[in-house]
Amino acid sequence: MAGEKKNSFEKLAITIFMLVLVVPTLLWCGVKLIAKADPEVITFFVRDTGENRTLAQLPDVWDMATVTTDLEQYYNDRVPFRSLILAVDKKLDWYLDLLYQNRILPAMVSMVLGDVEEREYLPPRVVNGLVVPGREGWLFFAGDDSISYYQATNIMTEQEMEELLSLMRRLQEVCDARGIRLQFMITPNKEQVYSEYMPDYMIYHEEKREQVLVDYITANSDIHIIYPLDDLIAGKELYQMYLKYDTHWTRAGGFIGTQALYRELGLETTDLQTLSVVPEERLTGDLINLAGYDLSVVEGENEYQIDYHSDHEISYSVGDLLGEGAYYTETPGAPYDQHMVLLGDSYRFGMIPYLERDFTSCLFAHVDHLEDTSLYERIRNADILVVALVERNDIKLTATLEMLLKIYGEEDGE
Repeated sequence: MAGEKKNSFEKLAITIFMLVLVVPTLLWCGVKLIAKADPEVITFFVRDTGENRTLAQLPDVWDMATVTTDLEQYYNDRVPFRSLILAVDKKLDWYLDLLYQNRILPAMVSMVLGDVEEREYLPPRVVNGLVVPGREGWLFFAGDDSISYYQATNIMTEQEMEELLSLMRRLQEVCDARGIRLQFMITPNKEQVYSEYMPDYMIYHEEKREQVLVDYITANSDIHIIYPLDDLIAGKELYQMYLKYDTHWTRAGGFIGTQALYRELGLETTDLQTLSVVPEERLTGDLINLAGYDLSVVEGENEYQIDYHSDHEISYSVGDLLGEGAYYTETPGAPYDQHMVLLGDSYRFGMIPYLERDFTSCLFAHVDHLEDTSLYERIRNADILVVALVERNDIKLTATLEMLLKIYGEEDGE
């Protein structure tokens, strides 16, 4: 009797297992048949998963040691209704996160701490190892050791700062000999400007890594370097300086950063309040994808269209405006008849719309791709050379300086 019950249970389990495998596939075939008559149907079932990766492919040559793994990965990426399931899962994650922050967490804090003055306590946490959920839905980047910059636990030693300054001095001497104006710019991380939306991390030092570094360089050399934190904090009284769901600054933030650069260079600056600034809705955000949230449940935010020197017509542009490749522009009749070279990271995109209209020629390049020898002539012929990195990328300064010394040294046969 017991054996018969066991066999019946096993048969039922196998039947359910087969139905789980077969029924979705049959239903998917039905969806595809319906979609042939009405293509709009498929858009409900096929969603953008935001994974930003290539789906697994079947190998050209089969290896018996990995054949089951290869087949499993291939099938997993093509499971019927996969993107719909992922979309529902992302929405569920988002709503559960809101429930935790808005309902569960305040109740727990009230039980443990009682009434909390000024603002609710928000303990730090990291989603997918890359995203820090903050207050009022703000998201912050946790990669590249960003939290250490915020907590001020990674301040450079004096020896480290002196070694970096030594390379800066060497490049300054090279630029002085060539008549090139050298300028360094460190852009603050988003959380330094919008700390009011960050969770309650312990801050270990009042002055953080970049301010200590800039103060050291300024006190011990004539190197020109800026860290426009105060400018951006003041600027957010007018417009949003950084994107709520993205790691980068807005066009308004890029404008404020550019004006801080102009001030340091002794160039004429423009008050943002004197320009036409038109808000436009922006829905995308790299932090949403990194956290695995569904874009459809996230509130939109404002980006800006800034009417800046639209009468300065760009006559020539070539290269990669939105990627990691170099971008070159020419603007005859621009206010400054000089060749501007800006070497930086992805934050450089926020400065391009303004620099390209103020200088007769500009080269914008990523510091990670200075091995491209086609850039060398324009770098060597710069009137102004700006090295601009967001603070979490300051570790790239050493390699960038060494590469620039090599670029200038090669021409001299050194």
